[in-house]
Amino acid sequence: MITQAQGAIGEVTLPNRDFVLIDEITATQTLCRLEQHQGGIIVDLDETLYLHNSTEDFIRLAQPSLIAAYLLRLLDMAAPWRFVRRKDTRDNWRLLLVVALFPWTLLRWRRFCRKVVPSRLNRQLVEGLRSNGDHVIVATNGFRIVIEPMMNAFGLEKPTLVACRLLYLRDRANGKLALLRTRYDDEFLASSIVITDSRTDTPLLQVCAVPCLTQWTGAIFDKAFKGVAYVPGDYITYVKKPRMRASRKLLREDLLPWLLVGLSTSFTLSHILGLICLFYSMWAVYEVGYYDNDVTAKLYESDPQLTSAAVAFDDRRFPLRAWGVALALGLIGSLLVAMPTVMTTALVWLAVLCGLQATYWLYNRMDKATRVWLYVPLQAFRRGAVLVVVLYTPVVAAIIASEILAKWIEYLVYRLQRTSDGYKWPVMPYQTIKLVIALTLLLPPALTGNWSSYWTPAILCLPLFAFEAWRLERRKVLSNVHRLDRPSKT
Repeated sequence: MITQAQGAIGEVTLPNRDFVLIDEITATQTLCRLEQHQGGIIVDLDETLYLHNSTEDFIRLAQPSLIAAYLLRLLDMAAPWRFVRRKDTRDNWRLLLVVALFPWTLLRWRRFCRKVVPSRLNRQLVEGLRSNGDHVIVATNGFRIVIEPMMNAFGLEKPTLVACRLLYLRDRANGKLALLRTRYDDEFLASSIVITDSRTDTPLLQVCAVPCLTQWTGAIFDKAFKGVAYVPGDYITYVKKPRMRASRKLLREDLLPWLLVGLSTSFTLSHILGLICLFYSMWAVYEVGYYDNDVTAKLYESDPQLTSAAVAFDDRRFPLRAWGVALALGLIGSLLVAMPTVMTTALVWLAVLCGLQATYWLYNRMDKATRVWLYVPLQAFRRGAVLVVVLYTPVVAAIIASEILAKWIEYLVYRLQRTSDGYKWPVMPYQTIKLVIALTLLLPPALTGNWSSYWTPAILCLPLFAFEAWRLERRKVLSNVHRLDRPSKT
């Protein structure tokens, strides 16, 4: 008989497995242990009793799917769970957004539970639970609002559901063991069998009588709206340069100078927002070039330099999605920065995007030696496209030219290094080179006494370049500085 928790918990001594690693066992072993067990049965839901993920399946039913996908991406970018210091509650927020803004998803989910859920059950485990005959507790970190409509599909005799409440973040944050302890005493938990696929359930596995950690054949975690909502920066962050904080570098080295140069024309909020939209419009097309670069490398290069994510990436609709975002952001940006001449600006911007795409397409199909020269116009599009909506000044020209030339020098050395038969080239101090070129190009106004030309937000790129050079490269540059006429210290 199940004993409900009464008062304080902790009078029963639980099995001590604090320092014991719970090993995975096969499905056959789990079913054998289940057949021999006498006592409480605690079974996980997602990827165990139900071979998919209930939360992701529910969210996937939100319609219109494109709007829901982008709202969920925006939620991930805002990450409100960070501010309440409950990182494990991301799904609470995602589900709340869907229920609040797409309430008809609840009706679609009930229909899904009747028609689809039975076909996704773990039949082996269901039959094992039925034949055992003891009381089954479905314990999950999922949510009651999602799982209760699923219970009839399991075909079990009066199973008990222990799940998280949507509005109580602590349920998800505290974990499954704490959730079970709100309803059952330690004596019951200590005599139960626990069947789960997740190592996050290790605290529960350590206190139960029969731990069964099993990966079931056919279990699938399919993320809702995967690949639907493209956000500029996705490809470089997750495919081209994963785990390299590429998105932060993009903000620091590309977007910030872009904004400082763009502010030379106007300081209004609409202009700033428009500049941001135009930057990410350009970057979406640039990432189409990245994608095309990886595809052509697979097809034509004998030694393609690809990340494992790029090798596995197989989304042929990616260019279409990226271009859709680029056109939308380009139109919004044109509207914000050039209201009187929106159509003209939008058409010029479209020509810039097409020019960038054509340049990258040609670059990707040329030999490595020729790419060195095509890299210059490629960087001119990347750094100088902002000139479509910015007034030309000597400072603006100097900043953009310094970025283009410094990047080209870095790439030139990279290519020479790749063809130098193993000769070890030094790592290029890109930030320092960029700063030196910028200072050099900004000398003429000073020599002619035209000091007023420096009075522009674009000049703030100089301290930004100096800070980046000092932060990232001062040790690299200064470590080799020494006097030839003086003996080195040993």
